[in-house]
Amino acid sequence: MPPRKSARTTRSQKAAAAAATAASSSLDVPPVEEKEGGINMDEWEREQKYGKVPKSKTSPKNTSTSENAIEEKEPETLEELIEAEEDLSTIGYIIAHIEFHVLPNHIIQLVFLFFPVHLVYLLNQDKEEIVPYFYNCLFILIGVLVELFVITNSAWQRFKKDRQLDEPVGYSPPKIPEFGSIYTVLISLVVCLIKYPEKLAVIGGCVLQITDMALLPRVIISMIMSSQLILEYEHFNIIEIVLIPIIHAFVVYVLTEFGGKSVASYERHFFGILVVCLLFFVVPGASSQIIVIFKFLFTSYSIGFLCASPFYELYKHFANDIGGSYIFLAITHGAFYVLGCISTFKLLTPWLGETPVEWLLKFIKQDSERQLIVQCWIAFSVILIPSVFTFARFLPLDIRRKIWHYAIFAAVAYPLIVQPELTSLALIGLFGVILIVEIQRSLKLRPFGAYLSSLFEPFEDKKDKEGPLVVSYIYLVVGILVPVLLEGCTGKGASITGLVVSGLGDSTASILGKRYGSHKWPHSNKTFEGTFALFVTSVAAFYGFQYLGQNELSHNAILISSFITALIEGATDINDNLLSPAICYMCLLVVE
Repeated sequence: MPPRKSARTTRSQKAAAAAATAASSSLDVPPVEEKEGGINMDEWEREQKYGKVPKSKTSPKNTSTSENAIEEKEPETLEELIEAEEDLSTIGYIIAHIEFHVLPNHIIQLVFLFFPVHLVYLLNQDKEEIVPYFYNCLFILIGVLVELFVITNSAWQRFKKDRQLDEPVGYSPPKIPEFGSIYTVLISLVVCLIKYPEKLAVIGGCVLQITDMALLPRVIISMIMSSQLILEYEHFNIIEIVLIPIIHAFVVYVLTEFGGKSVASYERHFFGILVVCLLFFVVPGASSQIIVIFKFLFTSYSIGFLCASPFYELYKHFANDIGGSYIFLAITHGAFYVLGCISTFKLLTPWLGETPVEWLLKFIKQDSERQLIVQCWIAFSVILIPSVFTFARFLPLDIRRKIWHYAIFAAVAYPLIVQPELTSLALIGLFGVILIVEIQRSLKLRPFGAYLSSLFEPFEDKKDKEGPLVVSYIYLVVGILVPVLLEGCTGKGASITGLVVSGLGDSTASILGKRYGSHKWPHSNKTFEGTFALFVTSVAAFYGFQYLGQNELSHNAILISSFITALIEGATDINDNLLSPAICYMCLLVVE
């Protein structure tokens, strides 16, 4: 950090000193002179008569002591530093921001996060076809840093000019992206480099959107960067270059408007990149039907959402008008559900050769094992869900929250091995149901919104109450579903990552850590005992699935991935239902 100037005497300190001097002179009190050996009787009598007054400015000893106290005081917060350093440069502000906000656990995260990143380079540096993509990654990272500096510099200069005005507008100092943005950038680039290297250019364009730039310039810069990073002409797809940045920006915008503080900025961009990968990059294999069904469902209900949004705004505007509010509420529901269903039928029926309902029933009846699994799921849901909601108030908060983690693990673990297509389809449906329920609950839409809000309240923790959305369960399903889809709905290899880490490992770590953990991570409520529990549980689960024939992962892949995931999960305060599966999936791809 650049050398700081000593903190100057503030206006309030100067005013206080002037007032004290005036009080002393108005009372005609002779200045107090210090004497060795304590306060003499004359001084005591003077204080009893006139009150305690400042010591004489002519006292050299007293003056130096007071000035040294002010000179030696260092700013304790970034706000105090900004107040003291009027001519602080942009670089100085960025370094100061890092100094005041980077904690020891952030350093721990960086060390273990850069291990798989460096390992990718070491394993591929001799492959001529991969080396150009490394340069692309470097250009993307440089682009992010340059964009960040330009935006920060502009906002900082505007803030400095504003506070020099007699009547300032009230601009705030620029915000530096959250620490979690590092995860979004690195995980996206590493996974794309390993699985879809030819798509790295368009992912790089999406990564550039992570800074707080205005929407239109952000999308345009993303398109330009994507077109410039294309290495081979046959990979140049103008539709992807134009459409992908728009879709990414659309997802980020929706999460910003409706998620509020519930969804952090880096999480919005992470979701945007996930949507882009699932819609454009996943190559349909043996389970092509499931992948295409997901794409059509997402497209259909996105259309319904876009059509319903204006009517929802009108519904809020007429909230005090009972008649008007009910009319626009009905139109909102109709636009979302009816248009979503119509679009689904219109898109899927020609491709499937029959209606989606007929196809689904036929798909289940084709195999007696599928019928048995569906029957078990229905019975499991009918028994478990009412029981949990009935007896939740008798259970500790962490137990009642983690029940859902264990439940989804129990329901999905074996079916994912024997019937991966059916399980993938069920997870897509579960994600849709949870998303619709959460929209109804968070917006308190009649007739069920208020009831759902009270029903789920016993399961909310402090983080869930920070914003309108309860994202924990959405992240849980996303963390389990995404690896399954990225692996082509085969149920093999790394597709079980989310199920192992979020469904089983994180739950066990939380319960054991809170009850038996006594050694906490720095600046965190998580314990080393919980971290160890996550590591052991994840390793045991991976080997258990391997015993059942689900995967052929190497010992190094299982041990290293579980170890890094456990350490990063313990050191971070980011939502582990989303982060932990992403870290583990990345490490499995790299090491394996």
